[in-house]
Amino acid sequence: MAPFLPPKIVLSGFKEKIDSLLVQGDRTYLGTATGNLHVYSHDPSGDLTLVEVKKSLTKRSIEQLGFIKDVNSVVTLSETTVTLFPLPSFSPPTILSAAKAAFSFTIHSYTYRGESELQGQDEFTKPAPIPVLMTYLLVGCRRKVVIYSWKDGEAQALKEHPLPHSPRIISFMNDDLACFAYSATEYAVFSLSKKTVIEVTMPLPLSAPSSTMGALTGFSGYMTLGLGAKSKPGIVKLNEAESLIIKDNEGIIIGKDAKPSRSETIGWQAPPEEIAFIKPYIFSVLPPGSIPSTNTDPGQNSIPTSVGTVQTILSCACSPAFSARQCYHSANVTFFGHEPFYLPSHDAN
Repeated sequence: MAPFLPPKIVLSGFKEKIDSLLVQGDRTYLGTATGNLHVYSHDPSGDLTLVEVKKSLTKRSIEQLGFIKDVNSVVTLSETTVTLFPLPSFSPPTILSAAKAAFSFTIHSYTYRGESELQGQDEFTKPAPIPVLMTYLLVGCRRKVVIYSWKDGEAQALKEHPLPHSPRIISFMNDDLACFAYSATEYAVFSLSKKTVIEVTMPLPLSAPSSTMGALTGFSGYMTLGLGAKSKPGIVKLNEAESLIIKDNEGIIIGKDAKPSRSETIGWQAPPEEIAFIKPYIFSVLPPGSIPSTNTDPGQNSIPTSVGTVQTILSCACSPAFSARQCYHSANVTFFGHEPFYLPSHDAN
C-alpha cells in the first residue's frame, strides 16, 4: 500500500461514541458523545496508553477539540459553548462568554519579526527584530465571528465582526485569510486585517467531474448506499494561497480572491464526510458503500471499519499543510491510507 505504512489499529474496544479527536505532543484526546474526555499517551510506535478519563467534562457531546499553546489549555466546543481547560488539571475552566451560540472554532499560530525596542541605532549596530508569536482563536457564532488573540502569550483585545450567515466550519488559508463554510454550498473568505468578507463564487455545475477521480466507472452496484448521503461542508488548506472546498460531491480549489483558482475539480462518488490534506495527498472519508474495496487478496492484512471508505488523491503542487487529521469512528481509531489518485499540478501565485 505504498507510499503509506500498513494500517494499524491503535485503539480497539472503545465503548463510547467518539465525536472529536485531538493529537497534541505525546497526548491523544478523545471527546465523546456523553461529554467525557479520554486522555492517552502514545509512543513512537503509535500505541496508546490510557492516562486519565475526565468524566462529564461537559454536560453533552464534545463536538470539537483544540489546543492553545500560549495558555497551555485544551479548547472544547459543546452545546454551542467554547471553553478553555488549563492543563494538566483541567481546572478551573474558562467559558468564552463573548462567543455565544458558537458553531465552530479554529486556532492558528505564526511568528513574525517585530520592531526592535532599541531605537536610534544605525543599520550596523541596530539589533535584529525580535520574533513575535501571534495566536488566533476564531469562533464562528450566530451571524458573527469572534476573534480572540494572544501576542507572545498575552491576551489582546477581543474583536468580533458581523456576518451574513453563521460559520459551520472555519479554516485558515494563511496568516491573514480564513475560509468560512456557512453551509454545504455557501462559503466565504475573511480577512483579519481588513475585516472584509468575500463570498466564494462557485463555477457552473459540470456534467461530469474533471479530475481522474470522476473517471471511475462501473461501480454502480457499490454506489447506491453512498449516493443517498447528505452533503456536508468541508474546507482544507492546500497552501498559502489556496484552499479546497466541498460542494456536494465535487471539490473546488479556491484562491485568496474567493474564486476558483484552477480549472480542474475533484469528483467523488458521494459527498465526503471528512477531508484532510497531508502533502501531497488529499484524504477523504466517504460514506459506506460509496466505492468497492481494492483489497482483493485475502492474505493481505485488512482492517474492517464502519467509518466508510478512506480515499486519497495525489496533489503534486500543494505546499505543506500545517496540520493533519486522523480518521476515527466509535469502535476503533485507525491510521491508514488508500490508493492515490493524481491531481494535475498547478503553481499558486
